[in-house]
Amino acid sequence: MMDTNARVIGQPGQWATIVPGLAPAVCAELAERCRSLDTVAPEVVGQKSLPDHRVGHSRLLPRSALFEDIYQLIWDAGEALNRRYFELDVSDIVKPPQFLEYVGGHGHFHWHNDYGLERPLSKRKLTVSIQLSDGRDYEGGDFEVFGTPQPMPRAQGSIVVLPAFVHHQVTPVTSGTRCALVGWLAGPPLR
Repeated sequence: MMDTNARVIGQPGQWATIVPGLAPAVCAELAERCRSLDTVAPEVVGQKSLPDHRVGHSRLLPRSALFEDIYQLIWDAGEALNRRYFELDVSDIVKPPQFLEYVGGHGHFHWHNDYGLERPLSKRKLTVSIQLSDGRDYEGGDFEVFGTPQPMPRAQGSIVVLPAFVHHQVTPVTSGTRCALVGWLAGPPLR
């Protein structure tokens, strides 16, 4: 499923990316398959008290035959970049990946990290974000990593991996729709 002509770049300990990781036709098929699921309310710490912290549509991918290839894609990309850039102890995907749609005028996710407060249930160590939209099909919606001067690649099929404790955000989408798959590799808690 991964593009054999991809370039891998990164900043050790902060982020790494595969550009392009997936072909446009693969991205379109994944998005269409994910849209078959019902949307769910955002599950973000503090979402009830800060309802505008994350605005968008989310669908959770169950671990099933229909989505097992997506789980494998998230694992393979995360593990490959983990070995090269992060060297974190990861063992499984324990929280369902999400298909996210940020629609113009109704989509953003303020600064946050994904390490999570749901311990011991989830010990997310790596975040894997797969850009399914063509970056020319929306305005705004930049995926930014704290301390990095440039946004992450917008190229369709790009895969960004970062330690779950690194702060990041999606800036407001002003027009069009940004679609992404996000999953997490888990492991023993950081010490």
